[in-house]
Amino acid sequence: MTEFELSTLTFVANEAGNIALALYMTAISGYLLVAYSAGSELSQKQANLINGLFVFFSTAFTYSTIVSFIAMRFYSKALNDISGFESEAFSVTENAFVVIVFLALILGIFGALVFMRNIRLEKNITSYSSIVPAQKAVPSLD
Repeated sequence: MTEFELSTLTFVANEAGNIALALYMTAISGYLLVAYSAGSELSQKQANLINGLFVFFSTAFTYSTIVSFIAMRFYSKALNDISGFESEAFSVTENAFVVIVFLALILGIFGALVFMRNIRLEKNITSYSSIVPAQKAVPSLD
């Protein structure tokens, strides 16, 4: 392959990774919006369906992002080999970048699921407090 083809593949892989990352951000934003606005009113089946769809799509977008960034790393390394430009710091930075992005996306998925769980638990706590009347802190003088 020529340098031009490899540089084009590098930029295309980068663009694909950025698009997958944008789709991930869209999925997680929509999920958090649903969790905040309607999470406490969802039935268990509805919450399970939404959680399942969120985990499926966010994991798929995470996979696409990581694969695209790894492909970008592969093409940029091949381009560096052809052009004779070799930088050890560049390859270490790229490895760390892929790992950091992966960890951030996985933590985002777990954080969003914990947020939904907390919203749903808050519903259960407030429903119990509405059933059992609160005791007065100071007894009446009657």
